[in-house]
Amino acid sequence: MLIWLLFGSVAALFDAISTDSIADQYLDSILHDTLDQLLHESGLDPATLPDFGIRFNLPVIPLSGRVEGEWDVISTDSIADQYLDSILHHTLDQLIHESRLDPATLPDFGIPFTLPVIPLSGRVDFVDGVFNGLSRIRRFSRCQDPSVSVQEIRLECGLNFFGMDVVYEGRARVEQLPAIPFQVTAYINETHVKSVISGSPASLNGRLNLLQIEKFGDVNARLSNLGFIQPLYNAVEEKFREKIKDMLTDIILNQFPVPFGKAILKTRLPGLTG
Repeated sequence: MLIWLLFGSVAALFDAISTDSIADQYLDSILHDTLDQLLHESGLDPATLPDFGIRFNLPVIPLSGRVEGEWDVISTDSIADQYLDSILHHTLDQLIHESRLDPATLPDFGIPFTLPVIPLSGRVDFVDGVFNGLSRIRRFSRCQDPSVSVQEIRLECGLNFFGMDVVYEGRARVEQLPAIPFQVTAYINETHVKSVISGSPASLNGRLNLLQIEKFGDVNARLSNLGFIQPLYNAVEEKFREKIKDMLTDIILNQFPVPFGKAILKTRLPGLTG
């Protein structure tokens, strides 16, 4: 008897939840049938908001003013930020293109494979590789305040490599069968690099002291014209990603410093002269 009472109570509870009361129906009628039109007629949806401004005082730079909604925000970049931005935006781009690093030709390579389920082996070759996007480099966050001593001025800044991609023509071959062509494009997520630039106060020029990868972005591949040979690419995909990472690491750490160093020499270090 007790069990039946419990079942009856639970059933009644579900009925109460699923059945709207008279009060619920009354409120829903207002919200769904009447209120919507009245809100629009009252000019409340959409509604116009009043203009306003916010006064400010910059603690470092002795300036004051008022920011309105349509004004540009006053730049508060540090001297180090402005110095690096000048290099990246005005000097480096041309030097990268002159160095043939954007676009850059990449070497051919091949990866052998063996399918685990079907006793077949083969090789996927990647040829005519092209790397794009090195010149899209930008500053990553704010630079550290310059370290100034009698012997040296030192700046430490982060670099953000983004929008990079690699395109390869692929040829998948199984045993003695003819090669099957396809194309693969690898997109590299944001890569963060630490740079250290220093120079003597007696000189107007700096030099690149350190370039170190702090975070290498994920490599995401997109394929075209692959079709039924997808399992062949899957067998070498991880090694393909590793190869792309190795090649771009070499470009960033060993080839990019050449144009970057030239751009640094062409840009006067901050804080040396007025």
